[in-house]
Amino acid sequence: AIVIIATAATLTQGAYGNVRLGDGLLVGLPAVGGVLAGTWLQQRIDPRTVRLLFAGLLTLSAVKLAIG
Repeated sequence: AIVIIATAATLTQGAYGNVRLGDGLLVGLPAVGGVLAGTWLQQRIDPRTVRLLFAGLLTLSAVKLAIG
């Protein structure tokens, strides 16, 4: 579903001249690889471990936001 929304937004913003194709590809293509690798890995790890890792990521993000 996110691909459809992102594509629609990209086309709309592209029509306004707000899209830099090179930068978008530089970010977008590795992101697709990351999604595929993350999905593959998530299906092979115990769900509790995934939850704990995600909780750790959220905690680190909160600390970083709080510290600045």
